[in-house]
Amino acid sequence: MSHSTSDISLKPIPTFSSEEAECEFWLTADTSDYFAPEPDVNFESPMQMPLTLKFDTRLVMAIKHLASAEGVPYDNLIQRWLWERAYHEVFQRYEKTGKG
Repeated sequence: MSHSTSDISLKPIPTFSSEEAECEFWLTADTSDYFAPEPDVNFESPMQMPLTLKFDTRLVMAIKHLASAEGVPYDNLIQRWLWERAYHEVFQRYEKTGKG
């Protein structure tokens, strides 16, 4: 049976005299007594299709280096670059023709 958040009686969050007192409180408190449950959230990724491409080894090493400097996986960096370029190309085509 589903309950709305208005059906749930929550305890008021106390006022704390210090950050240390607040930390001590939350170490032992049950947060479900103080916060309403979140509705079901779907974190499913968009559909992805595997794709195999062959690149020059030096190019892959350079991309991996750049991705590492940004703190992201190299395949995510490549995907971001492709999205940016595809968006740019579609926008340019729309500007020239007035349609997508």
